[in-house]
Amino acid sequence: MMGLLALSLLVQLSIAHGALTKCYTDQAAWAIDGYCLEIVLIELNWYSARNWCAHRGGDLAEIRTHTLQDSITQHLRIRNGGKNGFWIGATDTDHEGVWQWLHSPRQMGFTNWSPGQGPNDHGFIFGGSLEDCAMIRTDENYEWHDGPCDGVIDSFHYSFICQYELTKATLPPPITTSTQTTKTINTTAYPDEVTEQVITTTESGVIIG
Repeated sequence: MMGLLALSLLVQLSIAHGALTKCYTDQAAWAIDGYCLEIVLIELNWYSARNWCAHRGGDLAEIRTHTLQDSITQHLRIRNGGKNGFWIGATDTDHEGVWQWLHSPRQMGFTNWSPGQGPNDHGFIFGGSLEDCAMIRTDENYEWHDGPCDGVIDSFHYSFICQYELTKATLPPPITTSTQTTKTINTTAYPDEVTEQVITTTESGVIIG
């Protein structure tokens, strides 16, 4: 349990501070809908795959739309490295049979499950109650399957797809500076010098080329 809590904290911190201003230049990465997606051919269990993405500033991909599913499918057709399974960011670990994305408390809207998988899974080897994490299967028309998250044996280790939030580079706020000048005024009514301080405030912006 402590390990899972530590992983969740790491992912939250990475997402908060690891947003990208542009997508990675790797051929296995591309930008879509404000995110950078990356195909990773290393084979890990689901938890370790999340950890890998978190160290890069993201998390496992959340396929919330048909457009995103189509985009991932097209990239996997040419960049799957001969791998059959790719972990994505969906699980029913909180409530058995209720599949959710990692960063949404609501049940999924768009889905692409294979028949008998996900909420309709009544057991493969271990039974649906132990197959709590989702993957895309390239050998099943790029539909989704569920599988054991911890992958205690290597045959349940899979490649995965990371998702990173892209942020627009913004100009810094104007820098406010104050300059102080001293002016001496002599009058016949008041022979003593009267010193008047004039403070001028100016704003200057920094332009990033």
